[in-house]
Amino acid sequence: MKLLFKAGGEGPVLVLLHGFPLSALMWDANFARLRERNLVVAMNLRGFGGTAVAATATMEEMADDVVETLDSLGIRSAAFCGCSMGGYVAFALWKRHPARVRALVLADTRSAPDSETQRAGRAGFAAEVLKDGAAVAVEKMLPKLLSAKASDAAKAFVRDIILANKPAGIAAALLGLGARADASPLLETIEVPTLCVCGLRDEITPPGEMREMSGRIKGSKFAEIAEAGHLSNVEAPREFCDVVTGFLQGVGE
Repeated sequence: MKLLFKAGGEGPVLVLLHGFPLSALMWDANFARLRERNLVVAMNLRGFGGTAVAATATMEEMADDVVETLDSLGIRSAAFCGCSMGGYVAFALWKRHPARVRALVLADTRSAPDSETQRAGRAGFAAEVLKDGAAVAVEKMLPKLLSAKASDAAKAFVRDIILANKPAGIAAALLGLGARADASPLLETIEVPTLCVCGLRDEITPPGEMREMSGRIKGSKFAEIAEAGHLSNVEAPREFCDVVTGFLQGVGE
């Protein structure tokens, strides 16, 4: 499956993997800055941004989709920046296609799998979305994705991205999120430069949890984005880009 994507810039390749239940549009405030030093490819993951939909969209399928798209572009390796669900896809990329991964930026994500209770909750959430539409995802997710101090413009931006997605795609991803494997055993195997970055006000994947995860990745760096919630790149785009570009400059070709 070839994904819809936006690409621009020159230099080492940086692939942006969006969070749930969003699309590549979530990187709009970051794209121009990141492309100053990199060839940036912002992908829509399976089921989002107008891409094809299946009953379940697993993290492994999304990772394979990304590699297929990179193959179509003639890109052999890249740095991957995955936010939230995009981080889960980045873990799957490392497990299935390690030779394609030059560096990792794990933003507001976690390595642990869902509990049984969380999986059941996602299944119920998926059923609600299929019945009542993407507005259900806005109601459930928007308060968690942004901090209490988020601007009205940021809230409207995120709301519009969610509403533009197909309910079937949102539901398929929910089932895939619930079924995802425990990536914790992978942490000690990561051998590429890695940055873990987290919004200080992230309540979904709190800084303490991400700092602990970073500590299990040899040589990884950790950074907090002040005054930002789960979508730290949306609430604090300049600070997010500064951290990411600074890290990537130290990685090299």
